[in-house]
This record gives sequence, C-alpha cells and structure tokens, in this order.
Amino acid sequence: MSQLQQQITSFISTAKVDKLSAKNTNNAEESAFTEKNGDKKNIINPAKRLHSCLSSSSDHSICIENELDEIKQSLKNVPKKSDLTEIVTEIFKSLSENLKKQIKKEIMSEVKSEVEKLKTNYDSKISHLHDKLNTIEFENGNLLEKNASLHSDLRKMREVVDENNKKATESVRLGNWNEQYSRKKKCENIPFTRKSK
Repeated sequence: MSQLQQQITSFISTAKVDKLSAKNTNNAEESAFTEKNGDKKNIINPAKRLHSCLSSSSDHSICIENELDEIKQSLKNVPKKSDLTEIVTEIFKSLSENLKKQIKKEIMSEVKSEVEKLKTNYDSKISHLHDKLNTIEFENGNLLEKNASLHSDLRKMREVVDENNKKATESVRLGNWNEQYSRKKKCENIPFTRKSK
C-alpha cells in the first residue's frame, strides 16, 4: 500500500501545472500550487514533493490529502458544464430577446410606413373623388336649371298650341257655319271695282 501511495504522490506532484491553472484578477495564470504571502507570490515547484511528503516516517496519506485539497481549490475557479450551459442559455436568451425586439421594431416601422403611404393614397383618391363629385353636382344643378327652363318653355308652347287649336277649331266651325248660312240665304259675293281718281 505504501508503494501505491508513493506512486500517486509522485503522479500528483508531477502533474502539469497549466492544466490546473486558473485566471486571477490581473489576467495572469496562477498555478494551483501558488501560495500568497501578502503581496508576494511564492510558487512551490510542482515537480518537487512537499517537505512533509519527503519524510519517510510521516504518513503519505496526509500529503496526498493536502495535494488533493489544493487541486480541489484550483478546480473551484474552473467553470462547470452546468455554469457554461447556463451562461450560454442566458446569452442566447438575451440575444433572441434583442433580436425579437429589433425585428418587431423594424416590422412596426415598415407597417407604419406602409400605413402612411396607404393613408396618403387614400386621402388623395378621396379628395379627387370629392372634387369630381362637386363638379358633377354643379353640372347636375346646371342641367336641372336647363331642364326647368325647357319645361317652362314647353308648357308655354303647349299653351300656345292649345290656343291655336281652339282658334283653328273655332275658325273651321265658323267657316262651316258661314258656308251653311250662305247656302241658305243664297248670298253671293259682289265683286267691287275701284274707281280711279
């Protein structure tokens, strides 16, 4: 068992530092084996075992536990799959919301523009039809006046025609009566001669 512990200890101590590194606030890589003492950083050589691990009399399991704790601490800064999934989901959600808003804004702008065009076209056609209607009403008024004038003239002409019919009928009646009277009385027309001066 102690030989197995020594192999694990040597494997952990010789692990590549760049795989266990995490970013600090200055965007510099920080090893999992870095200790902070005030402002100074003391980097423990990961190829060398800790002093407690060199002692043959000490328990190697404590050394392994210490190194495992250091690895756990360094892995706390590494993002998990669930964190990345959540971040990507939030990014896509935010992007989709922004995209929806942008598309809605553009569609509403296009719809407003088309509505304005249709309204302008509609108002123009209504104005044109209103002008035509006014012209037709004016012409209709003139035609009604002419029609009334023609009816008045026609009524006067009918009155004249009726009067002439009455006179013609009376003339025919009088002519017939005169003819009958002259036949009964045997009146003859005497020709008159003019005297010359």
